[in-house]
Amino acid sequence: PIKDWSTEKIVKQLQNRYEGMSDVQKESEGSHEILGSSRTVAKFSATMTYNGNDVPVFILIAKFNHGSDFVVPMGVFPQEKEDQEGANVRTLMSNMSHPE
Repeated sequence: PIKDWSTEKIVKQLQNRYEGMSDVQKESEGSHEILGSSRTVAKFSATMTYNGNDVPVFILIAKFNHGSDFVVPMGVFPQEKEDQEGANVRTLMSNMSHPE
């Protein structure tokens, strides 16, 4: 069950399902306001193969209990677009809704 999984294990499962993902490394953790509370958001780096090209990416992911569910917001974006796309992913996380 996902309630027992760390963000590292969730990203590892993503890597297992997507053959083009490699070199996954946890970079950092930070707090972000999601669904009315401060949540831990982990940042991973990885390389993804897209159209035959290796693209360095960042993965932002959180996992937390909300009501009777576990919620796992996640976003993947090219490292070269971190300023714009990282902010977009965090905005999406901040504005997500989920019934309690």
